[in-house]
Amino acid sequence: MSGGSLEYVYYRIEEAAERVKEELESFNKPRPPKVKVQRVAAYEISEDRKSRGWWWDGDRFDTFTEAEEYFTKCISYEVLENNTMPNGERQLILRDKFDKTLYDVHSYTDERYEADEDGNIPYFQEYGEETVAELRNGLDVLRKAAVYAKRIEWLFSSDDSEESFLQRLKEDLKKIAKEKN
Repeated sequence: MSGGSLEYVYYRIEEAAERVKEELESFNKPRPPKVKVQRVAAYEISEDRKSRGWWWDGDRFDTFTEAEEYFTKCISYEVLENNTMPNGERQLILRDKFDKTLYDVHSYTDERYEADEDGNIPYFQEYGEETVAELRNGLDVLRKAAVYAKRIEWLFSSDDSEESFLQRLKEDLKKIAKEKN
């Protein structure tokens, strides 16, 4: 019989461990500088001014001024408020003249990585020190789980005797400990 009694689950655990390892390694790679970008977003709001959901976000308008010009000239919308916040961000409160829906259109500052020469904006996941420490712990647990799953599968499939199971388990766990250091 050649393994398979646990449906080779250890391969999936090894793949998960490899993915965590790659993510941890990516934290040490140099990243492009961050830049601040002014963005414009809008969401539908209720009469009490609580958000009900996104209308649009992103690149519909390059600047708040473009959005402001569009909505003040558009016959479908009535501008109820045009505010400048203490932090310098801008806000328009609009009412759709036909269905009376309220919208909040506002500017905000987004900090992102500088685009590459092709205009692509890279994305890097960022975690705090405590989370990274737990990811490292998780990597260790996943590696050990893969070893245990493999050794148990081989034992259950009669590929290993009890003696070889214990010997190989011990060797594989030592190998993981050595790689960790």
